Amino acid sequence: MMLTRAGFKLDLESVLKSLLFLFPVLAVSVKSWASAFHFLLFVASLIAITNRKLRSDYVRLPGDERIFLILLLLVYAWYLVSEIVNGWHGVRSHWPWIDFRYVMAIPVYLVLKEINAAHHWLMRGAAVGCIVAAVYSGYQAFHLQLDAPMGAYHHLFLGPVSAAFSLIMVLSRPREWNTWFWRVVIYLGIVSGFAALLFSTARSGMLALLLILVALPFLGSRVTLKQTLWAYISAVLILVTLFSVYSPLKSEVLDVVDGLKEHWSQSQLPREEFHKQSLDNITSRLEMWRSAWVIGAQHPVFGTGRQGYTDQLHDMVARGEGHPWLKSTELPHSAYFYHFTMRGIAGFVLFLLLLSWPLLMFLRLRTKDPVKFKQGVVWIMFFAIVGLTQSSVFSRGHYLSVFIVVLVVLLGSSNHLSKDKSAAMYFR
Repeated sequence: MMLTRAGFKLDLESVLKSLLFLFPVLAVSVKSWASAFHFLLFVASLIAITNRKLRSDYVRLPGDERIFLILLLLVYAWYLVSEIVNGWHGVRSHWPWIDFRYVMAIPVYLVLKEINAAHHWLMRGAAVGCIVAAVYSGYQAFHLQLDAPMGAYHHLFLGPVSAAFSLIMVLSRPREWNTWFWRVVIYLGIVSGFAALLFSTARSGMLALLLILVALPFLGSRVTLKQTLWAYISAVLILVTLFSVYSPLKSEVLDVVDGLKEHWSQSQLPREEFHKQSLDNITSRLEMWRSAWVIGAQHPVFGTGRQGYTDQLHDMVARGEGHPWLKSTELPHSAYFYHFTMRGIAGFVLFLLLLSWPLLMFLRLRTKDPVKFKQGVVWIMFFAIVGLTQSSVFSRGHYLSVFIVVLVVLLGSSNHLSKDKSAAMYFR
């Protein structure tokens, strides 16, 4: 059956909304789900763009939006430059596609910024996804007796991503949703996302959540000192209660305390003696960061490239300048050291700009659109904090897809060209 042009418009808009809804549904529960739906959004957006003449809407974007899209291009371009300068040595076939997600975000942004309902469909999918994540992680925690439920990939992905979705759902004002059904789903999703973080015992996610909760009252202009104090007291009581009744969380916190004590004692040893010691989680991470700093300082312009970092690390161990355990690692366990070491100073600066420029774009919405302002700031802050102790946030495809797709949806919906126009305007 031949579809009419009007029918095609409606179908394509529906496809985009469906993809947005499905994107977060199984993002943390099924392998390659987030990456696959990011790619499908990319393809659908390209079809939407090429299905009509390239109007001036694209080239006459406001200056801040153009800079954001240029930054996306530059981050990927510098990745290519860094790898080429380093001889493209040992590059695995899927690595270039990880950073290509920045480029894929450009047409997605251009199309979704004109779909008024894009933000709502994403929030609905996020709610369902958090419920699925909580059920899945709860099953792994209580039925399979796993100390750290893994989800599709790892507890360091399952917990933080679920909590990040819950945070922006809290800020979406679920009480203002049109139907009671979706209000209930959103509220369940909020609770479920935080539960998934608790089950995962991901310390990076818990640290990010704690810091966000501390900063959150300052993002609102109508929050009184009394409300802020009550919020902090309630948060402390909840944390103390969870620490007392949930043994995996208590174990994780005590491991951190013991690790800091162990690191202090090991740091007093001579380097030769230190290399003979077994490393706990805290000391091993600090040793990775120290080594990454040394290697990055030796390659300040273009960095080492991804495989070059591993080669340099092995050479460092062979010279007796790094702990032998480092040979078992591939990444420096920090997104900031990851970019500084593997991309050089220019790549590191581009990465910081990619975080800070959208943050400034959201800040200008403080009075115009408080909801999107808070959601955008919290989303970026959360991943920036998690990235302090995880490189996978910006070096693994599934993690990067989640961050960048939600970011462009939040940015696009806050810069929506016309609130009363259908997305069908894109295809005429």
